[in-house]
Amino acid sequence: MLLAGIVAGIFIKKGWISFIIGFISVSLAWTIYFIIFAIIGPISELFSLFQTIMGLNGLYLMFLSIILGGLLGGSGALIGGYAIQLILGDDFDPKKKTTFF
Repeated sequence: MLLAGIVAGIFIKKGWISFIIGFISVSLAWTIYFIIFAIIGPISELFSLFQTIMGLNGLYLMFLSIILGGLLGGSGALIGGYAIQLILGDDFDPKKKTTFF
């Protein structure tokens, strides 16, 4: 999740915009994963297993994992966006195409 966010941040090159895009994209990926698992797999059994192990409702754990994944993706994108600004230095212009990336 962090690596995907870093790659997205390198291409976006703007700090907080890259965080928002990284957060949304990784959260959406986790949501799609849970939807696909609900279609082809026994998600109710997974939720009941989580409930017995952790004492949490499986639905809460699903939302928690989506939010946590989004925060990790957003943090990675923020790191990537600021790292590319740091590397490019004075040549940084987010509107201009660079030869670096």
